[in-house]
Amino acid sequence: MSQAPAVGLQYVEALPGRRLAPFVACYWCLRSPVPQRLQDRTFPDGCQEIVFNLGGAVLRSGNGVDYHRNPATELIGQMTRPYDVVTEGEPLYFGIKFHPHGFSVFTREPIDTLRDQSIDVRLLFGTAFHAVEARIQDTRCFDRFVAEMEAFLGARLHEKRRDSRAFAVVDRVVAAIFRGPGDGRLSQACEDLGVGPRQLQASFRALTGLSPKQLASMVRFQRSLPPLRAGRPLAEIALACGYYDQAHFNHEFRRFAGMAPTDWKRAQAPLNEFFVDDASRAYLCNYRASGQTHRAA
Repeated sequence: MSQAPAVGLQYVEALPGRRLAPFVACYWCLRSPVPQRLQDRTFPDGCQEIVFNLGGAVLRSGNGVDYHRNPATELIGQMTRPYDVVTEGEPLYFGIKFHPHGFSVFTREPIDTLRDQSIDVRLLFGTAFHAVEARIQDTRCFDRFVAEMEAFLGARLHEKRRDSRAFAVVDRVVAAIFRGPGDGRLSQACEDLGVGPRQLQASFRALTGLSPKQLASMVRFQRSLPPLRAGRPLAEIALACGYYDQAHFNHEFRRFAGMAPTDWKRAQAPLNEFFVDDASRAYLCNYRASGQTHRAA
């Protein structure tokens, strides 16, 4: 992934309103006034995301060879493996990062069927979304984007809200997983919530598209990225993030990143450098953490 350094990229996040906060982690914007071709690799993070590609084409590949153009406005389903992306033109992207189970309340589509897919959002939201998309494309204003999506998703929430009991159960387990190693034990969650293991597994997969174990593995992997980029020793990172040992860390890292930890540390990451920041909510899913809008440039 060798390339010239990115020029003039600016990254901004905004928090959702109180009504959508249980479902939406943040809204984000990545832009540059300079046309440029960027190449990077995206990793699984346990969340689904809507991205408005406003500034040019975005190409995606699962093997680094065959690239396909993403929809102009896309839902990126749960990713279980890394993907290479190439952007062309003047970078301008608006995004909505959902909590792991958050997108399930806005659609009747089975979440499992969206896994590892990039789908035109209009196919999921229908004609009601067309006018919203057109206004966002016309204004290309991040504040207007946030306001439009707050209104649209708020109305959609009223129409599509699913079983609140199942959501509450999954919400508790997701929160436990994000608290760290040991807090996401399925047996303890079942006991606390008064549900059986099979029921919990089924509800979790229905709302997230993953098993609790899969999400916990992704969160652990995500937590390793900032200290790795900062140059901390691999053995120290493995211990801090809850891996059995360094060999376990190396194996899991290759599974989610498609490369060794040392290779990723040396690689240029013009897009990921913003999302990997441990203050970012858009990539590491700083689950419902308090704080102000985060800005990086």
